[in-house]
Amino acid sequence: MIHLNLLLDEDKKQIRHLRLFNFLENLLALILLFICLITSITLATSYILNNVFYPSATSLVRTISIGNQSFDQQIKQVNQKISAIQDVQKNNLNWLLTITSFIELVPDNVHITNLFIDQNNQRVNIYGTAKTRNELLAFKNNLTNSNVVIDLQSPLSNLLKQTDINFQFIAKLNLDKINQLN
Repeated sequence: MIHLNLLLDEDKKQIRHLRLFNFLENLLALILLFICLITSITLATSYILNNVFYPSATSLVRTISIGNQSFDQQIKQVNQKISAIQDVQKNNLNWLLTITSFIELVPDNVHITNLFIDQNNQRVNIYGTAKTRNELLAFKNNLTNSNVVIDLQSPLSNLLKQTDINFQFIAKLNLDKINQLN
């Protein structure tokens, strides 16, 4: 096979440049086509998101936030109730421990029939019966020495009888001591 070269070197150079130019032109056209394709996909996606998903997502968020508002209100109400209960508990005595502290002071054969505790006035009235005067005096000493009450008042009628004594004590509550017990 014979190879003939009939073109001049300048023409060959021009043809090479033309081929290179055509290649670059085709490459740029492909890149431009690819960019257009990606742009159209992005625009279509944006349109779908804005017109289809965004309204439904917005309504869903509104629905959730409305539901959360009522839930938040319920939580606030429960927290307010808990705070109110804590305030009440903070300002009140533990009555079980208070009454237990009085019961521990009662000797045998002394029975308390009524126990009136007035926290607001810090007063206590104790009514009961004692089998003997010595047991009544022991109960009175227990109350005086307990520091649960102060300013213990006992009518003289408590001491008139030797046996089967109906008694009454009136005293002021020592809230500091009672709170220490609680």
